[in-house]
Amino acid sequence: MCTTPPRSGTSWQRGKRACAKLIAVFAAEGGHRLVIEQDDSLLERDRSVLYHGVRRAGVADSLTYEHLPARSEPLLWLADTAAWCGGPVEQLTVSC
Repeated sequence: MCTTPPRSGTSWQRGKRACAKLIAVFAAEGGHRLVIEQDDSLLERDRSVLYHGVRRAGVADSLTYEHLPARSEPLLWLADTAAWCGGPVEQLTVSC
């Protein structure tokens, strides 16, 4: 999970930076598939950030991304589990 420091811009700006860092990590590690939990209220924003991010990182031909409901991908449950166990997500995530 990639995050940016709390209070360093709006939640949209922090999310955009975190997504860019995640794409950079995937590109560096040779990742080929990125699954993001679907939030219909953020879907268009996410797609825009991902579209531009994979192109900036030079991995548009090798990295695919998709949004899925959490019930479709059990690994998406990990962030929720961590949050339920210990408090604010900002304290539980590791910066990439």
